[in-house]
Amino acid sequence: MRLGWLTDVHLNFLDEAGLDAFCASIERAACDAVLLTGDISEAPEVEEHLLRVSRPFFFPVFFVLGNHDFYRGLVNGVRDVARRLTRESRNVRWLPEAGIVNLGSRTALVGHDGWADGRAGDWERSEIFLNDYLQIADLVTTDKGDRQARMLALATESAMFLEEHITRAFEAHDHVIVATHVPPWRDACWYQDRISDDDWLPHFSSLTVGDAIERCAVAHPDKRISTYCGHTHYQGVAQIRDNLVVHTGPADYGHVLEPKIIEV
Repeated sequence: MRLGWLTDVHLNFLDEAGLDAFCASIERAACDAVLLTGDISEAPEVEEHLLRVSRPFFFPVFFVLGNHDFYRGLVNGVRDVARRLTRESRNVRWLPEAGIVNLGSRTALVGHDGWADGRAGDWERSEIFLNDYLQIADLVTTDKGDRQARMLALATESAMFLEEHITRAFEAHDHVIVATHVPPWRDACWYQDRISDDDWLPHFSSLTVGDAIERCAVAHPDKRISTYCGHTHYQGVAQIRDNLVVHTGPADYGHVLEPKIIEV
């Protein structure tokens, strides 16, 4: 099976010709399925864009949501759209709703959106202020500590979902592909050719999700976990444990990149 992986595609930055080019890149890759690890569009257009790029294909388009997908919206509101699309559309599948996806006799796919949790780097001293904190209604607050608490609650929700579903997937599979948006470890938070510094790490990593995935790897040393994420727009690979690897994908606003093929 050929799973075509893309992240941070930001389809709202593409015109009709760009959307056609995006679909053409998937067609050239001869995929059996597509995996999008977040930042597909923005809240008012995410449904339209998911339907637009899935329509030419009969294979499933699996996705998790990224921070930009909630811009100009509410977290639960966007998730309700993703949930409805999964139930009603022919091939659009939000992974938290899809559950454990069987990709073959040995491999399963699970995923959840993931959130930066402020735990890596130095949240208190960091002066970084992302558009997230203005554009995502759930994160709008003047209290920095309150904002981190809200982010941590969202990250914890993702972590609990992933730990449960990876554990269940290992009952019937040897390999689990985990899709999430925010890098779950410091070592996966790539900026250009290096790891992000202490100012940026609190906003671009989710140690809470990483801890949950790593517990699964430790509890099942004879199994493998491959994690795929985005968010930073820079690529890199980090080997977290012998049986746990994480891939961070590249992105470029307004440009179409070729899918990376994951052979299953």
